[in-house]
Amino acid sequence: MDYKIVRLLLISKTYYEVDEDYYLVDILTFGTNEWRSISKELATFSIVPHSSSGIWVNGSLYWLATKNSGKLYLLCVSLANETLRVIPVAIESRNFSRTHMFHLGELGGALICVDNGSLEFATVWTMMEDKDGISITWTKRVYKRPESAFGCLGLFDSSVCVGFRPLVMLHDGAILVHIFEQKLIVYKPDGKQFKLLEVKNLPRCFKVVPHLGTLLRLNDAIKTAGCEDEKEKKV
Repeated sequence: MDYKIVRLLLISKTYYEVDEDYYLVDILTFGTNEWRSISKELATFSIVPHSSSGIWVNGSLYWLATKNSGKLYLLCVSLANETLRVIPVAIESRNFSRTHMFHLGELGGALICVDNGSLEFATVWTMMEDKDGISITWTKRVYKRPESAFGCLGLFDSSVCVGFRPLVMLHDGAILVHIFEQKLIVYKPDGKQFKLLEVKNLPRCFKVVPHLGTLLRLNDAIKTAGCEDEKEKKV
């Protein structure tokens, strides 16, 4: 098994002698000392900040990006094939001009794009594609925001804080959601029924990081890939 690092580089005209900003995508395999470029210059694209980009789903990494047209796109890097795809985010929304209202995530093994443009509800779009990645469809589900969440708005900065962030899908189809970085709420599959999850001694604002345990430590992964000396570990 190979272990790889993906590097997304912004070549900015502010620091380099180029006509316009563009991105490069490179991959490094543990045990080697060579970055391989898998993309041509990605001009006119801009990575959406604070969008939970770099989401890992089914062997690929996804970044949320926009173009001059204001539409949303996915930059998809397949680690197995070391290829880059640009996928249009074919969803309905009135908030494309406010790209900070969108963020990516993983839910139930699928990529999701959440539209946080309304205070009354959140719209979760799930991307489904066939095994060849040729046919892509988006399904929509609307979740009503609890009125108790509005009390969190005093500390809410929409430019850096995600108002509705699905974390994990439970065994019965319900989902655990982080609201305004201050509340944990369990939603029933219908998106209308929900209950507040009480956790003692949490601060008013907190971050949640979904984590899947593994029996493989990073040091073991480095050794397996052939990076056993200190010099190579720092590469």
